[in-house]
Amino acid sequence: MTTNPSSIPIIPGDVLYMAIELSSSEWKLAFADSLARNPRIRTIKICGLFDLTRKEMLKEIAAAKKALGLPDDCKVVSGYEAGRQGFWVHRCLIAMSIQNFIVEPTSMLVNRKARRAKTDLRRRALH
Repeated sequence: MTTNPSSIPIIPGDVLYMAIELSSSEWKLAFADSLARNPRIRTIKICGLFDLTRKEMLKEIAAAKKALGLPDDCKVVSGYEAGRQGFWVHRCLIAMSIQNFIVEPTSMLVNRKARRAKTDLRRRALH
């Protein structure tokens, strides 16, 4: 038996999941709920001051809660890959009452035996 996705009632969850991709000039924020719908992806520009970035992030979190039908007081859980930004982002997220997880890049499982796709530069070097 198959189920028609449009007939499944959408029940708002109580957790907003946020993934952060950090770079030096902008951050990408991906928001999802527990219903496994397509994530809401937003980009915020990084200002020299974290206060401005924090305001933009809080604005995007509020918009994501509204777009996903989550209550304003729902829990926010985030995660990002540790890198050049270090741990100050983690401390700021915790101060904003956001539960945060930091992923160490070397802890991600990658099949080392798999062939890697050749980039255009590598093809030119081989020919």
